[in-house]
Amino acid sequence: MTKYQPRQLILTYHHDHQLRFHDISPHLISSSPPLDTAYPNPLTKLTIDVRAPLEDSFIWSTLDSPPEEMRVQSVVVARRSSECGVVFQGGEVILWGLRDEGEGEKENTEVGVPTGEVLLDLRLVESDGRAWRPKMLFNPKEGRCMADALCDVGELPL
Repeated sequence: MTKYQPRQLILTYHHDHQLRFHDISPHLISSSPPLDTAYPNPLTKLTIDVRAPLEDSFIWSTLDSPPEEMRVQSVVVARRSSECGVVFQGGEVILWGLRDEGEGEKENTEVGVPTGEVLLDLRLVESDGRAWRPKMLFNPKEGRCMADALCDVGELPL
């Protein structure tokens, strides 16, 4: 019966600034023969290096603090829209999406929003062939993100 249950994933954040996904589905331990694979089963292609987009000199110039000082505050994942939001303690937010092979390359663009925040289109940043690709960076400049939620229709209210 467990083979008909949906897959269950766990997301972990590590000191090397990577978010790693692991499959913790019950069928992995109840299959015959049991434990054909590691449990939890690491899904390495889904790994997200949260610092990678911050190393771009253009992006780095828009940040208030150096990338090496930025700390992850929270991570939210929307299953249906296949997006992942990473919120840093300084208020910056990076929105990641699963790679779409049909996406064309775009230029790195900066869009000013009314209160002085910075919104960057990150779809140009390379993600080393991994499944997740950075889509957007939001830098509030004034204040920080106190709460976040990621909607399954692809909306990230802050």
